[in-house]
Amino acid sequence: MKNPIRLAKELLLRGEEDGGEGSGDHCQYSGAYAEWLAAQWGLEIVDPEYFFTQRKWDEHKRGLAEEKSREEQGLKVDEVSEWEKETYIPLGTCGAVVIDSFGTICVATSTGGLTNKVPGRIGDTPTMGAGFWARYQLAGWRSFPEGPECVGVFDQHAEKAAAFGLPTAYDIEALLREGAPDFLDVVTSVEGHAFAVRMAIAKGLPVICQKPLAESYEESRALVREAEAAGVWFAVHENWRYQAAIRAVGDLLAQGVVGTPFRARIQFSCSFPVFENQPFLATLDRFILTDIGSHILDAARYLFGEVDSLLCRMSRVNPTIEGEDVATVMMGMERCPSVVCEMSYASRLMDENFPETYITVEGSEGSIELRKDGWIHLTTASGTASHQVVPPSYKWADPAYAAVHASIVACNAALYTALQNGEPAETSAADNLKTVALVWASYESAETGRLIDMKEYQSR
Repeated sequence: MKNPIRLAKELLLRGEEDGGEGSGDHCQYSGAYAEWLAAQWGLEIVDPEYFFTQRKWDEHKRGLAEEKSREEQGLKVDEVSEWEKETYIPLGTCGAVVIDSFGTICVATSTGGLTNKVPGRIGDTPTMGAGFWARYQLAGWRSFPEGPECVGVFDQHAEKAAAFGLPTAYDIEALLREGAPDFLDVVTSVEGHAFAVRMAIAKGLPVICQKPLAESYEESRALVREAEAAGVWFAVHENWRYQAAIRAVGDLLAQGVVGTPFRARIQFSCSFPVFENQPFLATLDRFILTDIGSHILDAARYLFGEVDSLLCRMSRVNPTIEGEDVATVMMGMERCPSVVCEMSYASRLMDENFPETYITVEGSEGSIELRKDGWIHLTTASGTASHQVVPPSYKWADPAYAAVHASIVACNAALYTALQNGEPAETSAADNLKTVALVWASYESAETGRLIDMKEYQSR
């Protein structure tokens, strides 16, 4: 684009509006998407030759010569050469600060960047926080036999990507072009999901995406339809249902050991300081339902089938966060008429044990209780039998997330097997869309106070 500063202005003006592409939630754009956005909004796009000047080209050549000279002199990165002391290469940065009659302050900076900068460098302003989950996802891929090999990593923070010791790229398009992967695994924050998934769809490349699938039910549904129309294999890394203890409860239900379930409770309630290691969560205006709710509601579907109707109540207890941190969803389900899902990061309880999920199922012939440390208690007319489900242990797993991190491996293995066999994954995007619908229907119920009929909701 001819004038990137004009795009920065448009991002501010359009960011909170319909058609603003969600840009108000972003702090940096680069590469192909920035240019696409500029074109969408009618900004002037020019040929790269427009930016050529002889003066800058001469500076570039002088810089290359100096780099070679530094190598020959054996200078360290932080040492200044005699040439640098005597020669100044301008950085081409200018800034402006204005204040209007209402006291509103606007600031803009435009820069040509550093001479001979690394391709893809984004300079001047650092962005805090990145990469919490990606390292575990990659470790998960490496932890089962005959698993895939990661051929490259992209992150907007180049140093984070480089830390994996794998080939890196300056944007997603370059990653797909240079790495020539068999599939793409999207482990960005949610605002990056749709763009990355669409890049894969456009290239006919199978794609796996983290939950939540997208920033809204409508966007999620659009992605699923686009993948189906293009014939692209598309799945969601929804690992919660793959926790060993939850699978064990599912197996008991499938065996019919407690008869016909008539009431169930799925509880994730604790006071774990989740905002300390993932501070961006505190800034979300919709938090617990899109975050842990995606997991818990999906686990409910795994155990009891599809939802007929739901009612939700939610609240914000922690005054320092933007979104809700407590939610209760009551559902009528295909294989159990009354299922209550409780989610909270504000609860101080005697038996809380983050990140474990507690489950109680009452049936016509007995009950199943999943409790602390993976203990399952099966009670029938014959008495109570108890056994402990211990998840596999991995050296790379964070002890505080052990049960969850073990499920990453099981989920990745299942996804990879389905992909190799050319079959829909258990957590295909089409299937996960039903979980996404539950999340957003829960918000609608909480905001309107109404019981939501899921067939009607999904048919809109």
